[in-house]
Amino acid sequence: MGMRRLLLGTAAALVPLSAGAGDLSLGVRPLDYVGICSTYGSNYTYIPGSQTCLSLGGFMQFDAWLFDSDTARNYFNITNYLTGAVSPTTDPSNPLSQTSGALAGYLYDTDGYAAPWTFSEEIKVIYDARTHTDIGVVETYLRFVIQGIPDTTNSNVPAAITRNATLDRAFAAVGPLFVGYYDSIFAYQAAALSLDGNINADPQVDQIQLNHAWGPWKVAIAAEDPRDWFTGDTNITGDFPSLAFAFTGTWKSAYLQAALGTTDRTSGTGWGAQLSGSLGSGTQPQIMANLAYSENAPVYVGGTNCVGVCANEGAWWSALLSGQVNLTKAWSINATSSYLDGPSTYEWQAAAGVAWAPTTTALVSAELLYVNNAGADSLSLHTQLKSSFGNDN
Repeated sequence: MGMRRLLLGTAAALVPLSAGAGDLSLGVRPLDYVGICSTYGSNYTYIPGSQTCLSLGGFMQFDAWLFDSDTARNYFNITNYLTGAVSPTTDPSNPLSQTSGALAGYLYDTDGYAAPWTFSEEIKVIYDARTHTDIGVVETYLRFVIQGIPDTTNSNVPAAITRNATLDRAFAAVGPLFVGYYDSIFAYQAAALSLDGNINADPQVDQIQLNHAWGPWKVAIAAEDPRDWFTGDTNITGDFPSLAFAFTGTWKSAYLQAALGTTDRTSGTGWGAQLSGSLGSGTQPQIMANLAYSENAPVYVGGTNCVGVCANEGAWWSALLSGQVNLTKAWSINATSSYLDGPSTYEWQAAAGVAWAPTTTALVSAELLYVNNAGADSLSLHTQLKSSFGNDN
């Protein structure tokens, strides 16, 4: 009897405690856990309380160059050059330090104050949000860049080491409609497996694009701002946007792109066409190739358009071949060679190097680059340290 009373008393005492615990649990708000979104690849997560997948990524990159001549012109007092202020060159070791005005600025940029080396830094932050809807994927993409740009023009053009913060790329896509500032659909962006040696048409342009995909294949047509293609309003009529058409597809480990582009110039209609592709991935050897041809529009093959009103620039073509062999998971070797030819000039570039990836988010590269521009040749060494996080492109 005593044991029975003890058990009943214990049960009675626990009843209000259980009820109280139940009351307390009702007052706790459920947590919104961050879910993994695998629909669009790795490094995407769901924004809590929504069906939108978000990816934040980017990288920090440090570059160093060593040239075979004093081509890195690192200092120029651009502020005083433009204003004509007194003593625009303040470096006391410079013989022109007491000379004033624009003339001093011109002389200072060409007075031999140069070096065979230079540095550059680049930081990119990328925001990519995607939501699947009945009309397709709705995507917002932003890429911000902080970049140090050294002057390596070796000319009398005023330039300096600058630190620029820019909106490098930005677009919005709703199903088949794509608008914003992004890589031209004519360009083959992944045209080199090395840092240098890449003669290729790869600008970012303001564009309005319509595209349609079926399986691994995609067709796109775009109206693009020609002033982005041709660096300002160089030889541009402005009568209508440039037009581009591209067909892309993948098959196993192969990628193929065929593109056409046309633009209106003061010297007549210019057009270009290119065929590009890549083969191989993972630990297998990788190869990329690009072949381009243009009439009256050298930039479509990686060249430079004439300035102002000029005669028809004729036929231009370029070719590129790039390869990489992954020796181990961490070490790889690469090489790239490209050639540009036109009525007035030619250029050949060749680069070869080695890369070490100590982790999946870090890469250290070193390459030699040889350039022959219409008979004038040069040699340089380019090293790069890159550390990334999330999706970095």
